Formats: sequence, C-alpha cells, structure tokens
Amino acid sequence: DRRYFFKSAASFIAAPHIAISSEQNSRIKLGAIYSVPINQQWVSKLHEAALNLVVRGEISYVYIDDVNDYQYEEIFNEISSNDVDMVIGDVFAYEERARLLALNHPNVSYLMGSAFQPNDQIKNFSVFDSYIQDASYLSGIIGAGLSKSGRIGIVARHSLASINRNLNAFIDGTRELKPNAKFSIDYLNSWYDLSQAKAITKQQIDLGVDTIIADASGVMKVATENNIPVIGSFHGMDKFYADKFVTSARWHFEPTLKAAIDRLREGRLTSTDFGVYSYMRHHGCSLSTLNQYIDQIPENTIELAALREFEMRSSQFTANVNTQRPLSSLN
Repeated sequence: DRRYFFKSAASFIAAPHIAISSEQNSRIKLGAIYSVPINQQWVSKLHEAALNLVVRGEISYVYIDDVNDYQYEEIFNEISSNDVDMVIGDVFAYEERARLLALNHPNVSYLMGSAFQPNDQIKNFSVFDSYIQDASYLSGIIGAGLSKSGRIGIVARHSLASINRNLNAFIDGTRELKPNAKFSIDYLNSWYDLSQAKAITKQQIDLGVDTIIADASGVMKVATENNIPVIGSFHGMDKFYADKFVTSARWHFEPTLKAAIDRLREGRLTSTDFGVYSYMRHHGCSLSTLNQYIDQIPENTIELAALREFEMRSSQFTANVNTQRPLSSLN
C-alpha cells in the first residue's frame, strides 16, 4: 500500500509532508531534503528518479522541499531520524554544515549534490553533480552544423564550475566541426533576469551570431523573433518555448541513485563521488530529440554527432571537464 501526504516546508511544524511508503521491509527507505521547490529543474530530476524507483517497488520515499536556511538543521535531523536508510538532496549552500550534521546520524547514508569532493573522515556522506558535458559536447557539434557564419552566441547565468564545464564542452564540440568558430559569451551574474537576457541576446544578434546556446531563460523570445536557432542547456529551457529549441543537453539522475542504492544493499557504500554516473557511458545524460531545425542540419553534422555519441556510450570517448570561464572571441 502507498500513502500520500502533502506538506510544504514553510509549514513544517503544522502538517506532514509527502510520504510514499511500503509495508515491505526489504525496500530501501529513502528520505530527501531539498532547499528549493521540487518543480525547480535540478531538484526535479532527483524527485522524478526517486518516484520511478517507488513505482518499480524498490524503495519507499519521504521528502521535504523548499527548506529555508533557518529550517535546515531541524529538517535535516527530522528526515535523518525518520527511520530512513539513505537521504538525498542538495547541499551547495550548506556544504560544511550538512557534513557536520551527517556525523550525528552514522547509521544513515547521504547522497548529496555538492561542489566539494567526499571526505574520507565522513564515511556516510557521498556526493554527486550533474556532469552532462558529454551531451553538451554533442550539442556543440549540432550548433556548429547550424551556424553558417561560425559566429555563435552564449548567454549564461553565472560563471560557476557547474555551468562553465558545460559551456566549454559545447565550445569543444563546436570546434571539432568548425575549428575557426568564434563565440560571443555573456553572463547575467544572476539566476533569473529576463530583461537582461533579452537585451544581451539582441546585442549578440547585432554582432552577427546566427546560433545561440541558452543557459538562461529569456533568450528564446528574442531569438525566435529574429529566426535564430537556440540550443538549450540543462537550465536554459524556457518551458513555454520547449518545442522551439533545436535540442538540449539533458540530465538523468536515475543511474546515480541506482548505483548508490546497489552499493547500500551490498553494504559497501562509503564516501564516494558518484559524479561519473552522469556521464553518457552510464546513461546519465543525453541529447534531446532534434526539433524543427532538423532539416537545416547538414548530414555530416548528424553523422559526426552520432559517431561521438556511440563512442561516448561505449567508453571510447568522453568530453573534457573544464571549469574555467570561457572567453569571448567575437567582439
């Protein structure tokens, strides 16, 4: 039997949260603490992966989302004390704090999205992140094939490792097909600023770019008005324009979660970096279906992208992980 209860972290004391449970004790009991609402793109991937395992009968699942800073310690301890075997979530804003809290619950294993490496002294705390540079590399090949001028725009939110590694992989993929491609690269220095994103997109089009990669919402409207194809990144997809993107790098959290649960069942889950399970060879990322620009993509571009994807899936090729801020080469 499954029971569903709904709760917002904002009313943590007043009401229960969602619980998806089973009477079968053999199932892994999974808890989750999310600092943002579950409809936020990154966290939604964790939530969806957990729900998929619930449907397959492998786990029971409880979570609390939209956790504010002042609530974090209380809710972390609440989830960890809820008879769970493993807790997943995001600790980018609570790196040291979460690790100290984990020490208070040595019988619980943690699998947390983190920018830090695992600490061997905290053996119950493992980490992961969305390493989708393989798919970003493939999207760069597609972008190169679409660009007739070799002048490509990139609109990103922040210069962070998690963003830069995907942008650099896109650039590497582009330059495999078009070595002389030039890039206009702009950062919003904001997580969400529609007006600035639109203004930057217009400026880049004025510079002559004929293809744009969007790591920020707001790009698509201006690009569509100017008939400029846009390739999305994991966070750059405007939901109202989803069918207008050429393609996008996608992240799949299921391989990461499954690998950690398998190790937990075998009794050998210790401090581990599970980032590699986001690589294409583990089916942790993919390129979304090509949309309406497919007829404009040259055959040699499709063939190269298909070859590289085969090599990635068979561990013959992988995109470089470069977290440095890419520099514009188009002024």
